[in-house]
Amino acid sequence: MPRPLVPVILCGGAGSRLWPLSRDTFPKPFVDLPDGSTLIGHAFARISALGDVLPTLVVTQKDHAHLVNAAAAKLGVRQPGALIEPSARNTAAAVAVAALRAQALYGNDVSLLILTADHLIEPAARFAEIASNAAQIAARGRLVTFGIQPTSPETGYGYLEAGEPIALAAANGRTVKRFVEKPPLETAKQYVASGNYFWNSGMFVLPVGVLLDDFVKHAPATLEAAKAAFDAARVLGEAVHLDADAYAKAPSISFDYAIMERSDRVAMVAADFSWTDIGAWSAFSAMLPADASGNASVGSVTQHESERTFVLGGKRLITTLGVSDLTIVDTDDALLVARSDRAQDVKKIYESLRKTGSELATHPLVIRRPWGTYQIIDEGPGFKSKRITVSPGASISLQRHEHRAEHWTIVAGTAEVQIDDTFTPCKHGDHVYVPLGAKHRIRNLGHDDVVFIEVQTGAILEESDIQRFEDQYGRA
Repeated sequence: MPRPLVPVILCGGAGSRLWPLSRDTFPKPFVDLPDGSTLIGHAFARISALGDVLPTLVVTQKDHAHLVNAAAAKLGVRQPGALIEPSARNTAAAVAVAALRAQALYGNDVSLLILTADHLIEPAARFAEIASNAAQIAARGRLVTFGIQPTSPETGYGYLEAGEPIALAAANGRTVKRFVEKPPLETAKQYVASGNYFWNSGMFVLPVGVLLDDFVKHAPATLEAAKAAFDAARVLGEAVHLDADAYAKAPSISFDYAIMERSDRVAMVAADFSWTDIGAWSAFSAMLPADASGNASVGSVTQHESERTFVLGGKRLITTLGVSDLTIVDTDDALLVARSDRAQDVKKIYESLRKTGSELATHPLVIRRPWGTYQIIDEGPGFKSKRITVSPGASISLQRHEHRAEHWTIVAGTAEVQIDDTFTPCKHGDHVYVPLGAKHRIRNLGHDDVVFIEVQTGAILEESDIQRFEDQYGRA
């Protein structure tokens, strides 16, 4: 009898190959796909197709938790329980804390269904059938991975070599002989031709008791750090904020390498649904219809005498003339032009920007926060100006700055502003001065967005110069 399933979405990583659309604070699972959907939305839809399962857990970073909740709310999905990682420690630590949370909530007699937030799988009903098969195999004490039937010799995926069938015919299960890293093209062709190799999807069904036992055997340092971070965590509503110092001691290692490649209890279930890891612009563009010359585009784009060129437009018109095999991606603050066969190497641009400390790797021009958005308008020595939007019913944290003063001009909406112990109603045209060191916040009291222009002056104008005292989003 299959155990109850606890769906777990791993929602980390930067999606660096989809730069400049994907950034650290607004990564791939949340960006709009060509049809207006999102990958995190598809993950919630897959879980809904499973039917009777336990509440979902999402392992994510603090900057992404509000994006997860917003995506769930948009789809009418119950707000998931969140495990907030203070730093990225790879997937082994993420799975370990999910197992500890599930054990604390339900005991050992449940299984985790590990999903990632950046896959596109169709149809959802077939996924649900395969997940049920995996759960039947897991109920026999196995750690089960989903092997995807390959349709081409992909070199960007890892592979599984299937072993003997498992005596549970309806579940279509196999043992796993070995895990293979991303192979060269000729080897990948041999794998596909053999019919005995499957793409390694990064999805699993894992009995909690068996899983934690294998962590003790094969990755004790990861489990020890995860347990220390979990035991010292702050629990705020449905969110578990893991202890930063303890979690930082977890080895940065993948779950495959830490557990699956070492355990003697691994099995796989063959999956024949459509599965795409939207890991590069080539996969993104493949979702779009192409014209007779192989061109595809989104936005205000016209292409003339061009072939096999993908363009993602922004606010301005983009035209191409006499070009071929290009990928062009235009955002408000960055433009990518690359040969299409170099799609995997876009990550190198992202990594270069990170090394130099550029915000072009970490933030889009419009930065999303739990309470709304802000956009830097201009900045220079000693000043910075922003356009800030606070959503209805939302509030920034009660905070102070040690190195800057602020001047606000309200341009839309109705708000209440707190400066130390003074509360003042504000509306369009009002001005507010926030002295250096004063505690302050603004609340949206109306049904429309509150918009104000903020001008900062001071010696240090970074987001790090925020001391929070109260915050409805758990950041204080």
